[in-house]
This record gives sequence, structure tokens and C-alpha cells, in this order.
Amino acid sequence: MVGYNLWKIGKYVDNHRCETEGLMTGHANLDTNLIASLFLNKIRENPKLLVVDVRTQVHEKFGHQVTYKKARLRRQRAFELVYGDFKKSFSELPKYFAAFQHFNHGIAVEWKYVESTSSLEVKTFKFVFWAFKTCIDGFQTCRPVISVDGTHMYGKYDIKSLIAVGIDGNDNILPLAFAIVDRESKEAWKWFFRNLSAHVIKDREDICVISDRAKGILASLSELWRYQEPRSFHRFYLRLRATFNLDFQTRTQ
Repeated sequence: MVGYNLWKIGKYVDNHRCETEGLMTGHANLDTNLIASLFLNKIRENPKLLVVDVRTQVHEKFGHQVTYKKARLRRQRAFELVYGDFKKSFSELPKYFAAFQHFNHGIAVEWKYVESTSSLEVKTFKFVFWAFKTCIDGFQTCRPVISVDGTHMYGKYDIKSLIAVGIDGNDNILPLAFAIVDRESKEAWKWFFRNLSAHVIKDREDICVISDRAKGILASLSELWRYQEPRSFHRFYLRLRATFNLDFQTRTQ
């Protein structure tokens, strides 16, 4: 400036570099997005990063003790920044399975949607089934025994995963088919068994299906002619715990 020994900066453009060191408890900038941004690489390396690890590292870096709930929300936010949210993940399923089919020739994929009654013609995901061709072909030389079971999938939605496996001549487990369903209902299991028969079992006879006594499995198999004796057989498995085995051995000695 003419006549003065002072300079005034009119405009300066550069990356935003706010210091994060030494933030005190309750600092306004210590928000969910800031904390989540610090864990992006860790989430990429380990999607199962524990909440307790988030709390520990936040305390070590900022000297700020966050609650378990806040740490969980910040970890979830970091997960969403890397992998997307749950709603987006479901919307990406058709594209994901299209890539599956493109790179895995012969893979069997079946869908079931709920048609919307509105004029928008929206389809809501309900079930999806898939079986890889290598597994389908491999079953033809496996023992005629198929074990089926369902399990919970952890996340925002209470959905289930169904799986069928076989056993080869060397007692190795061969995964045969998978499905994601809304719940382990008779409808879901019946749909799964029909696709299992059409794509995996095909014309094989004397198949033995082993399962637990889940109501959905029992009800669905009782209504499917393909799984009735003498064409197929249904048996139950028993889970013997180590304590029972130890006690039984003790009493028989």
C-alpha cells in the first residue's frame, strides 16, 4: 500500500488445512465427519474395525473421550463413505449380479421382487438366489447329500442368508448355492429349494437333504414333490456339544 508499510491480502486460494491437533473436549469441529475421515483407510483395510478401537484412537489423537454411541456412529459414517449406505447397496445389487454373470459364465441367478401398486412401477427386492457353474458341475461327482441352513446378516435390515453345501469324495465341503431373503419363512425356503432343484440337483435321484427343524424348512419340503420319498430323503442333524461328549466318555469308562 502506498505510503504505508502494511500489505493487505485481497484473496488467497489454497486447500483448507485447519489444524486438528490439540482439540479440547466439546470442540465444535470435532464432529462426525471429521472423526469418520480419520478412519477411511482403516475401514478399507479392515471393514470390521471395532468401536473400542475408534474410541481409543480418538482419545490418543485428540485427548477427547467419546461415548460408545458416538464412536459407533462415526465408524458407521466412515463405512458409508467407503462402501456406501445400506439403501444404496441394495440398489446396486442388480448391477453387482450383472457383473457376476458377465465374469462367471454359466452362473445361475434368480430374482424375486415385490411389484409396486403405484403408477411408478417400482420393484422392491425380496429374494435373490445364485449358484456358480463350477459348483453345479462339481456336485455331479459329489455324494448325494446336501446340507442346508440359514443365518442372520448383520446390518441395518433384518435379512437372512440361506446356503446349501455338499460333500465330495475327500470329505471336503463344496458350497452349492446361496440366497439372500427377507426372513426364513416357508415362502423363502420353498423358493430356495425350487431353485436348488432346478439349477443344482437337476435329474439326480436319491438325494438326502440334511437340516435342522426350522419351521420354514419343514413346511416347504412337505409341499414340494421333488423332495418327497423315494426320490429324495430328508433327515435332521444333531449338535453334540463337547461337554456332553466328555461327560458321556467319563460315564462309559
